[in-house]
Amino acid sequence: MWPGCPTPSASSSDLPRKGRGEPPRARRSPIDPILPCFFKRIPVKDISAHTVKFFESVLSVSVDGILIVDESQNIIVVNDAFCKPFGCEHGDMLETGLYVWLEHIDVSLVQRWNRLVSEVYRDGRCSNVEISIQTKAGIEYFNVTASLLKQVEGQGVNVIISIWHNVTALKQTEADLRQERDSLEVRVAQRTAELARTNEALMIEIAERKEMETRIRRSLDEKSVLLKEVHHRVKNNMQIICSLLMLQSNYIEDNNYKYMFRDSLNRISSMALLHEKICQSPDLANINIKAYILGLANTIFNAYKVNRSVIMLTLDIDEIPFNIDTAMSCGLILTELISNSLRHAFPNNRKGKLTISLHQNVSGDFTLTVKDNGIGMPKGFDFRNPNSLGLHLAVSMVENKLNGQIDLQSNNGTEFCIIFKEVLP
Repeated sequence: MWPGCPTPSASSSDLPRKGRGEPPRARRSPIDPILPCFFKRIPVKDISAHTVKFFESVLSVSVDGILIVDESQNIIVVNDAFCKPFGCEHGDMLETGLYVWLEHIDVSLVQRWNRLVSEVYRDGRCSNVEISIQTKAGIEYFNVTASLLKQVEGQGVNVIISIWHNVTALKQTEADLRQERDSLEVRVAQRTAELARTNEALMIEIAERKEMETRIRRSLDEKSVLLKEVHHRVKNNMQIICSLLMLQSNYIEDNNYKYMFRDSLNRISSMALLHEKICQSPDLANINIKAYILGLANTIFNAYKVNRSVIMLTLDIDEIPFNIDTAMSCGLILTELISNSLRHAFPNNRKGKLTISLHQNVSGDFTLTVKDNGIGMPKGFDFRNPNSLGLHLAVSMVENKLNGQIDLQSNNGTEFCIIFKEVLP
């Protein structure tokens, strides 16, 4: 304890208390003894009543509690903000004394107050402590900051000034934040657990899907191999049929019948070649029509034993993937038109050129052209009503299978122009 400061037990019995019959100590204005401490450059006689009134107004409007005590812990100045939590009036606090009210609320408050004041006297600087007080409204929390107001020459004043800042709302906010944080952490933990379970389920589903994809891919590979084997067998069977027709044609002396056998042989060869290209294609649903037409034309040229130095073959074909139905129809049509040109357009070893072109138009349809510079068609020839099966088959395939149109131009040779769309599966 510091010199002259009574112990808490002594203060609770010795301090004047309202209702004991002992008159209160005679005082001047409560702030008179400490005014010189705040107005060091102003003589005491010059401190006017207006200054005192102003100082008292400052104390009254302060939202923080202000308590000023002397060395003996006698209350010198206290404002209404300090008295309110204790449930007393300003005058009651001055008459009864600080320790009485502290003991009335909680004995431990006396010990904490003495410890705070001891630190201020010992260190000579500000010190603070947090104090909780049970009030009518509940527990309120105060951040108490105390400092020493040193003695002024000739005045004999040595006082403790303390500011009691109510931090109850701040404490409640902190408690609400902690509660919200705890609640949020619980929700985060729950959500994390849900996400972990969901992630685990997704991993299982992904593994199952990968396993299913592997099985489907394996099944597709097996079916692709099987389908290629089917096309290969069909091609072989057609080649056997071609060989049998060729052998049979050797025993036929009538040229008309030989041409009929050769035409049938070429038709079957075109279909066999298509199955061969399917076997070689990585995509069983589509084939490269350019490679197919090139192989088909060479096969027909070889079947007719055409001298390439006499009749030249020119191809102008886009790289277009056709499905099997469209490619098959184009192959049969080209077989008839190429065979017709090689048989009739260049008699007596006449030199010439056969041109095949296939392009996709802007509208999405296709234009197939078979042109030769041979002798051309006879006058009045109606290609829609021919005497041979070949042209009749070609026209029927264009109009019925490909839903297209075919036109004939017979200027400086023969030119068939076919416009069609791809056959939908």
